[in-house]
Amino acid sequence: MKKSLIAVVIGLFGCQSGQIELSGEAKAPGNPAKFIELCNQGELTAKALFEATQAQDCTGAGKVLANVAKIDFNRSALETVNLASLDSLSNIERLEAYGKGIVDVTPISGLVRLERLYLMQNQIVDIS
Repeated sequence: MKKSLIAVVIGLFGCQSGQIELSGEAKAPGNPAKFIELCNQGELTAKALFEATQAQDCTGAGKVLANVAKIDFNRSALETVNLASLDSLSNIERLEAYGKGIVDVTPISGLVRLERLYLMQNQIVDIS
């Protein structure tokens, strides 16, 4: 029941507020703990993701993010995306962030369901 409610929320709103697109229903939920921590601290990427979910609080936003399959930062006004907000969100299957000042991809090493990754025009040097 919870999962279908989240899918309905995503379907109705498209979760495009703040210009970050959240879409698709995850095959299995991820762990939003790191996102919730950063959101409560006011970290900019987490704050923008929070706004995109249209949730009432960081915990509610984490529940939404734990069940989406695609996150697209391309139309976001963010100049720099901090991938730490996505740490442990193993539900993500597709991630897009063109030219968003990304240097470190270490935080997304746990995205085990990631099938498509588009990070062109960033400052990534090391992908180990």
